[in-house]
Amino acid sequence: MRLIARAPVDGNYDAAAEIKLMGQAITYWREPGEAGVPPIFSFAGSDNIARADVLYPVPNRLDEAGLEAFAYRGRVVFPIHVVASDKTKPARLVMTLNYAICDRICIPAKANIALLLPQSGESPYRAAIEEALARVPVPLAASDVASKVAIDAESGQAKPQWTVKWHGSAAAVDLFAEAPEGWAFDTHKTVDNTFTLTAAEIPAKETHVDVHLTVAGADKSYEFSAPLTMPAGAQAK
Repeated sequence: MRLIARAPVDGNYDAAAEIKLMGQAITYWREPGEAGVPPIFSFAGSDNIARADVLYPVPNRLDEAGLEAFAYRGRVVFPIHVVASDKTKPARLVMTLNYAICDRICIPAKANIALLLPQSGESPYRAAIEEALARVPVPLAASDVASKVAIDAESGQAKPQWTVKWHGSAAAVDLFAEAPEGWAFDTHKTVDNTFTLTAAEIPAKETHVDVHLTVAGADKSYEFSAPLTMPAGAQAK
């Protein structure tokens, strides 16, 4: 694992945490799926840094001993958007990262690393960071969600279920769902640009939830929040 960065633009930096994995080993997305643990980033101890926001490239849906994992295999670059407190002075990024590396067994890993961010000049890591940024889902505005996504409740299902149809110009490859603590959702592709979204776990007496959805495309991905109301008569167990 290493920290890399490119020269700042208007005093703001794009750094990144790059993880390289051996063989078939994987590490996880912020929502790991049925197995695994998400990476946990801390920037405590950094100098002259007002904010450091981690961005997550869209993951792959992988089979891990019969369980679905949302993860990365081989290599992943997590972009980190950094805002300096004083843009005229050097900034030092200090990062602690707790994550998991899983192959036949899962091993907890921890990295403690620091990087003095470059104030000028060309970076040899620019292409790697730009490639990772291109794989980060683009947030959809509410008006775009209304025109690009249709979410319809399905009646007569054993568990609360919705059909999610993507109407964007680019094809949708996969759909990932993130929900508040106590909730769990499964997603599966049925036909082109169409997915089922099923509530597998629901807190007692809860009937409404905001789910964060990520539509993964071959070239571009999108993310947005979707308010859901449980269909009448359906009940997760």
